[in-house]
This record gives sequence, structure tokens and C-alpha cells, in this order.
Amino acid sequence: MRGRQEMFQAGDVFVARLPCDYYGAIRILKAGVQDYTEEEFNSLKITERDGYLIAVTSYFDKEMPQLTDPRLKKTATCKYTGQKQINVYSGYKYSDKIIKQLFEYLGNLPPTDEEKKMRMRIPTPDDRSGFSGGWIDDSFIMKTFYVLASEDVQSAYEEERKSVAKSEIYRYQDDEKDEFWLVEYGGNNIVYLSGNTGGIPGKMKHKAFKSKEECDKEVKKLIAAKIKEGYILYPDYYRDDDSGKIRFDKDEKSEN
Repeated sequence: MRGRQEMFQAGDVFVARLPCDYYGAIRILKAGVQDYTEEEFNSLKITERDGYLIAVTSYFDKEMPQLTDPRLKKTATCKYTGQKQINVYSGYKYSDKIIKQLFEYLGNLPPTDEEKKMRMRIPTPDDRSGFSGGWIDDSFIMKTFYVLASEDVQSAYEEERKSVAKSEIYRYQDDEKDEFWLVEYGGNNIVYLSGNTGGIPGKMKHKAFKSKEECDKEVKKLIAAKIKEGYILYPDYYRDDDSGKIRFDKDEKSEN
């Protein structure tokens, strides 16, 4: 029986539909209190002590996986860095919510003896043997896709996204600020970014959904929220090729 707070167990496998009709899977290697001493918890200011050690498996196929597929027991390796894609994610409540939103539970593959020995911790100044970590978020699907997909598949996705994507930009202005919010959506994906008009945009964010219907519903929700905040839909905008800065007037001076 699972604990009151521990929603998922070590070995649980979750599957998600990725862009270009592929499937990918993640596997929880450990669940519980992160592997720090009390002194480390305090010095690192870790407020959410519970968490998960999650691996992106090497499964990448156009068929829904069977639990017996050997690729589900193998951890994917980043093609650029050569590092195994294992990360520590803090907080049961938040991580559970995102995983259940984006993934479908497939079954459980109990951890190996080697996996049981893994330490659920991120690197510290005195010990660099930990895994990377942070908070799992709604861009996790796209991160999984880019880890698993070949360059050819990634290029095909980018072309597909451009061909079906709709783009809208909204602007907010008052005496103190001038900001934009740009959203691009198509199929079951949303891409959006925001920032100061004439300034360098913030980091582009992705959201992926199980269906086009869910995606369209979320787009309407996001747009309605921006309009409620006072953002106004603009018919056009200009983007500098070199800096990526967004302007609404072609002759408008960009911020430095």
C-alpha cells in the first residue's frame, strides 16, 4: 500500500505521446526523502525534502510500449553531452500533478540493485556526484522529445509546427511598463514567450497536451487570462533577426 504522501513508487513507468506521433516514457528510480544530511538541507535551503529520482527511458517509438519492452529499463543518454538523463525533482504534490497531467501510467518495473544504490541528490560544492535537479514543469514533454529524437525527427517536427501553427501577440501598456506576450499554437503544442517591448524576450516555454482539444482549451484559458490582465491583441509585430527583440512599430527604438 502506498504512503499517504507518496503517490508514486520506485519503478513506476509513465508514457506520454510526443510530437510527430512518437511515444516516450519515464521511470521513477527512487521516491522518498532526498539524500542530504540535516546540515545540507539547511545550507542548501531545500524546503521540499521529499522528491523523485526520474530517468528518461530510451523508449522512442510510434507504438504505445508494452511493459516488457527492454528499452523501458534503459536510461536515455543525451546525444550532445553523453550524460544519462536522470534528474532529481523536489516535492510530491507538485510533481505528481504535472506527471498525471502529461503522462499515462503503464506499470511498474522494480529498480535494479544498482538503481537502489543511487543517491537522490543534486551536486553540492563538496560533492559533485549528484544528479541535476529542480522542479518538474509542463515543458517536460518537450525536453523528453528533444533528448530522444534524432536531428531529422526534430527538423520534421519544427517544419510541421511552423506549417500548422497559429500565432498571436498581445501587448500591455501603462505609465510604468510596456510588455508583450506572444503565443504560438498548433496540433497539441503551445509555445509562448513574454518580455518588455523593445527588450530581449524571456525564455521560450512549451506546453504539450494529449490532444488538440486539450491544447485549444488551454490556449483559450491563457488568452482570456491575459485579456483580463489588460493585454490587447495586436495585428502585427516586428522581431529583430539578430537580437530577437520584439517591437510593434517598425521604426521603434529597441532597448539596449
